[in-house]
Amino acid sequence: MVTTHFSSLFTTTILALQPVFRTLLDLLDLLPALAPDSLELRSEWQANSYRLYCFVIWLLLQLEIFVMKPHFLA
Repeated sequence: MVTTHFSSLFTTTILALQPVFRTLLDLLDLLPALAPDSLELRSEWQANSYRLYCFVIWLLLQLEIFVMKPHFLA
């Protein structure tokens, strides 16, 4: 019974956050198009893009944990 409740809650949370995931991933897809032409600047830009991508993934995981945490503690 607890597993069913958790599974249902997890699915509901993922579905509710789906527009957020899509918007962030769409924005990350635009990053390469914004890169500067200079090779030196491009490598720095690429490193920052990877950092931003990792930060967004971390942020989404934190959001998921924040949403699910009260249900783990109950």
